[in-house]
Amino acid sequence: MLTRSLLFALLATASEALTLVGNTGLISSSASASMAVYGDYVYSVRYGLSDVLIFNTADKTMPAQETTTLHDGSSTRSSTVLVDGSHLYVLYGFNVVLYNLSPNPAAPVEMQRFVAPISREAVVNRVLTQSADHIFATFHHVGSNTEMLVVLEKGTLSQVGSFTYTGLAMNMVYHDGKLYTTAAQVGSIITTGDLIYVFDVTTPASPSQEAAWEVPFLLGINAQFHRIVVHEGSLYLSRGGNTFNAVPWKIDLSTGVRQAMSLPADVQGCYDILFHNSKMYAACFTLYELQETSAGTFIMSNSLNSVVAATIAPDGNYLYSGEVGDKLRVIDITPPVVDATVELVGGNPLVVQTAGGEGSSVEDGASGQRWEGLPSWLAGSTAHMGAHGKKGMSLKMTCPAGGSSCTFYVVIHNCLPCSSDTNGGLPHGLLNEGFKAGSCGPKYVPTFRGAPSDKTLPTAIFKLEVGAGTPPVEVPVIRDLLHFSVFLQVGAGINEPFCKKATGPSHPRNGAGASQCTCFSPPVLVR
Repeated sequence: MLTRSLLFALLATASEALTLVGNTGLISSSASASMAVYGDYVYSVRYGLSDVLIFNTADKTMPAQETTTLHDGSSTRSSTVLVDGSHLYVLYGFNVVLYNLSPNPAAPVEMQRFVAPISREAVVNRVLTQSADHIFATFHHVGSNTEMLVVLEKGTLSQVGSFTYTGLAMNMVYHDGKLYTTAAQVGSIITTGDLIYVFDVTTPASPSQEAAWEVPFLLGINAQFHRIVVHEGSLYLSRGGNTFNAVPWKIDLSTGVRQAMSLPADVQGCYDILFHNSKMYAACFTLYELQETSAGTFIMSNSLNSVVAATIAPDGNYLYSGEVGDKLRVIDITPPVVDATVELVGGNPLVVQTAGGEGSSVEDGASGQRWEGLPSWLAGSTAHMGAHGKKGMSLKMTCPAGGSSCTFYVVIHNCLPCSSDTNGGLPHGLLNEGFKAGSCGPKYVPTFRGAPSDKTLPTAIFKLEVGAGTPPVEVPVIRDLLHFSVFLQVGAGINEPFCKKATGPSHPRNGAGASQCTCFSPPVLVR
């Protein structure tokens, strides 16, 4: 029986919540070796057994085992399950069986079967993976220590090609015309390392071995617990172990450079890894949440106790954990809601106020500066008002991942030539960042000797819409910046063009006549 705990490793800049939602309770003394998800159903292969369990997870708080189990009619052990559309592929010893999951996923119907051209008694480790059009399966001959790689056509399981080589395949992944297979060296226990075989399968009828990369210091007996995945041009390998040097490895596929990934001191090995929504999760010796650094180490950022798993599978905002005792746990991995932000980096905090309807105003209560005559399309937006910007500061706007797009409207006093001394140089910087300029924003009302002026000043408004998770937009302040406001809308802004450029300081869309565009003395623009 497997007795190991689950480690979730998160490669992301923001922490993600891990919440245990529900579980099935103990079913047997076995554990999951491979899982696949189709709609609300999870299919789980069990270590050392010949059947496949089916779980209904429509109620995430109470996942339930279906009465139906899948098997190939013999005692041959199952080892891998894959889902492709409404098709389920199961590898039973020397058989690959194709099931139809539609219309009843709780009772799959066998459609096709492939029988490997070798004796059943000669088969041990088996591996299954897929590309867009093909299924790849490996079968090991115990007596000859050779491995057969078979290429099958999806949907029919007709054999397309095969290749025989020396080795012992443990796990396998397809990527861009190549197969990468973890393989323990054949023979006695190895103390120098195991291999990654690289196969060229761009021509499925004639696969060929391209390379063999050694991954140092792994006992071959543990290689069966490895997972191998591809993410952003690199190969990631999980490695299980107790007192062994069982750290995960990362291999750059363009250069073949191998890098051992350091773990916290109390983590001794990992058994399953996957990437989901650009984040990495792994089943390891203890339950953690980790973040990968550029130096190749993992930093612990969170943990979830009392989870003991053999394999994991993703489904939207949930992660399924196939555990010792054949228990299925459901874990919520929904990212936390993070608000969009506007800040004057290096300066004072901004005053935040929700904008009202058309014609309303927002006011910086600290200084009395006011922005009035808001257009209807700014209603409900959040105004971030600030002042006292100095050279070396910056205006930073962030739209976080996991939410909607953001629209930023930056409004500043615009009365050339005098406003060029007080606008922080923002117009040039905003245009360089892709903002569009217009003149239909709210009017600016400064203060005079501590009281609101009876003058309204023209403004320029700059608009930029960015997608969720876009890198922050940061505009440098290159000279004094007096008062400004950034109106933030979550979601798409108004349709382009949002307003025309002003033809002069007395443009009527500013609501300000030519006499109002005047260079006032410094006391008017209170700092």
